[in-house]
Amino acid sequence: MFSQDLHAEDKLLLLLALDILDMPITNIYINDLLLEPGYMNYFNIQIALNELVDAGCVEKIPDSDGIPMYSINKKGRDTFKEFSYLLPDGLSKRYEEHIENNKDQVKKLVEINATVFTVGNNDYFVRCFVRDKGTYVVDLKLPALDREDANRICKKWKENSSEIYAEIIKILHKE
Repeated sequence: MFSQDLHAEDKLLLLLALDILDMPITNIYINDLLLEPGYMNYFNIQIALNELVDAGCVEKIPDSDGIPMYSINKKGRDTFKEFSYLLPDGLSKRYEEHIENNKDQVKKLVEINATVFTVGNNDYFVRCFVRDKGTYVVDLKLPALDREDANRICKKWKENSSEIYAEIIKILHKE
C-alpha cells in the first residue's frame, strides 16, 4: 500500500496525527494541524485523507449534525506501525512534537467552539456548541446585532462555556 506510493509520507503523517490525537476530528482541524509545520499542503492532505478512508485505515463518521469526523482505526494503526520506517526521522519528530504541543488546543476546539454565520445580507448569528465524541451535547444558535457582537459572543463562549451552560441549565430548572 505504501512502498510505491508517491503520497506515502503524507499518509503516514496523517496517520501519525490521528493516532496521537486519538479522537474524531473534523477536516478543518486536520488541515490546520498538519499545514502549520510547512511540509504538507492542503491538496496533499485531502488526497491522503480520501485514500486512507478508501483503504479502510481511517473512519469517516458524521457527527450528530452530519459534519464528517475522521479517526484512525486498528487497521490504520497497524499500517502506520508497518510502514513508519518510510518517514524520515527528522520529519516524523517535527510533526510528532507539533501535534503533541497542539493536542489539547485541537481537542478543545473540536469539543467546545463557537462560529459566526450570516443569513441574508446583514443578519448575524452565532452557533455555540459542546460536542462529545461527535454528538452535540449543547448546540445554541443565537442572533447577534452585528459582526462585532457575534465575535464578542464567540469569545465569551470559548472562554466560559461551562459557566454559561451551567447558568442556562440553572435558569431552565428554576420553578
